[in-house]
Amino acid sequence: MQGQLRKGVNVTYSDDTVRIAFALWTIELPKSWVQSKPIVQNLLERKCTNIEAALDPEVQPLLRLLDAQGCFIPEMKDSYTLREVRARFDPLKSVWYATYYSHPTWSRIRDGAASRNELIAWMLHNYHISRLCRCHWRSASSYEQKR
Repeated sequence: MQGQLRKGVNVTYSDDTVRIAFALWTIELPKSWVQSKPIVQNLLERKCTNIEAALDPEVQPLLRLLDAQGCFIPEMKDSYTLREVRARFDPLKSVWYATYYSHPTWSRIRDGAASRNELIAWMLHNYHISRLCRCHWRSASSYEQKR
């Protein structure tokens, strides 16, 4: 349902905090604050939408943060402007980064356990990705300048 938390958003409760995790991001809220705001509890339990929760001004900064991270199911439309496409795309980058950096090679590189060949392969891979991005970035930026 539009405006509800995505299925991939993990909400866990501990003794004194509520943890909201999605992609690369984790937010911890005081459990006492969440319990003092029934609308926040309903949002985290997927019983209401961000539109309903936004009626409480104190909750709006949390909603903006969760929305920027892509935690909410977006509105479905038949067509989108380029600005709307970008607004929907930007939060997805976190999901893609989380998937990319969860590969076991990254932990071996970070821990210094990667072999010389793994490191060389990683450098070559990133070199080619960077070159490819640079080619597409030029055409995308020239299009944006014309608008």
